[in-house]
Amino acid sequence: MQKTDFLADINYHLLGTKESIDEEEFYPILGGIAAAAQKTNATSSFKRNEIESRHKDAVTELMRSLPKYQHFFENSDYEQAKKEFQAVLPQGFSIEGENYTDLVKQALEKAVEARAAAGKFSRNSGINIESDRGNYSNNISEFEMAVAKFTPEFIESLARSKGFTSDEQIKLFKARTNALCGEMAQSTIKDKVDYYFRAMDYLVGFYADYQIAQAMTEADEAERA
Repeated sequence: MQKTDFLADINYHLLGTKESIDEEEFYPILGGIAAAAQKTNATSSFKRNEIESRHKDAVTELMRSLPKYQHFFENSDYEQAKKEFQAVLPQGFSIEGENYTDLVKQALEKAVEARAAAGKFSRNSGINIESDRGNYSNNISEFEMAVAKFTPEFIESLARSKGFTSDEQIKLFKARTNALCGEMAQSTIKDKVDYYFRAMDYLVGFYADYQIAQAMTEADEAERA
C-alpha cells in the first residue's frame, strides 16, 4: 500500500481541503480505523456494534474536550478523555506524537493487514458516503457560523434589543443561547464521528478487498504454473 494512495482517498472523503490531518480530524479517523480492525473477527453483528459503540463513545468524549467544543461541555477533561480513548484502542495503535498523518498511515496499514489476513470481503459498498459527507459538512458549517455570530457581546446586544435589561435577565438569555449552541456542538460531534467511522470502515474494507483479490489471483496463477 502506497502512502499517497490511501491519504488521497482519506482527503477525498474528508472533503479534500487539507494536505495533512489535524488533531480534530485525527481522533475520529483513528477511532474509525481501530473499530474497523477490531470488528474484523467479531462473530456477530451484536459484537460488531458493541465494539463500534465503545470506540465512538471514547472518541466523542475526547472531541467534547477539544478547545473548539470544550466551552460547551465544562466537565470535559482533555487528558482524562485522551487516556480513556487510548485504553480502548487495540494493541499497537497509538495517539502519541504530533504527526497525525503518519499515525493514521500506521493504523490504516495495521487494520488493512488484519482484515486481509482474515480473508473477509467487505460488505460496505460506500454508497452513502457521498450523501453523508454533504450532511456532515452542512452541519459543521451551521455550527461554526452560529458560534462565530453568537459572541457574548452580540448575545447581550440581542437580549437588550428584545427588552431584557437586568443583569439577571441577560445572564439567563446568555445561558439559554449557550445551551442552544451546545446542542449544535453535540450534534456536530455526533455527525462527525458517525461519518468518519463509516468512511474509515469503507476504506479499510476497500484496501483489504484489493489485497485479498490479489492474493487469490496469485494463488490461482501458482496452481496453474
